[in-house]
Amino acid sequence: MDALTRFFLESPFQLGVACAIAITAALLARPRLEGRMRTHAPPATLAVAALLFALQWAVTTPRERVREALDRFIAAIERRDEAGLRAAIDPDYDGESLTAESLGDAIVAALERVEIFDTRVRGCEIDVRDDSAAVRLTAMATVKLQGFPRRLSGQWQIEWRRAADRWRIMRILPVEIGGQPMESLRDVLTAARRG
Repeated sequence: MDALTRFFLESPFQLGVACAIAITAALLARPRLEGRMRTHAPPATLAVAALLFALQWAVTTPRERVREALDRFIAAIERRDEAGLRAAIDPDYDGESLTAESLGDAIVAALERVEIFDTRVRGCEIDVRDDSAAVRLTAMATVKLQGFPRRLSGQWQIEWRRAADRWRIMRILPVEIGGQPMESLRDVLTAARRG
């Protein structure tokens, strides 16, 4: 079911390829068809393709909503938007003895010394189960530290919770940054604050 959801509702490219193949097959089969099928098969295939694209446009899956929340969080980091950062963190955040408030404070303090921009997310795996989601991703960003920019990559695990139809971060776990294994988010934030 998950593969069908991704195919029909989340991937315009895959759906486009499948529709192009179906339309081509209908056109190629047309000379062998008889009667009304001969005239109706290609238009009917086009109509089904249009309906599938309309459905894909109209429906937003939970996985897509989590990705939108992740993109808003990353944008808030890049803009140094304190309100946006704090809004993305669940009030019940409790990771590494950090609360939502102390995590927000630590990120804001780190962003006073570090500028992050041009973030690209790759390999984003999102597993949604009811009102919780686990995201594992690799991100590449330009990090400006003490006036010197450099490209840095990192792997992260982020746990999300849905409350009142809004996805918020419950836990952030760094896996590795710049090729170095990371033990805790606290270490990453401390290093960023030191510059």
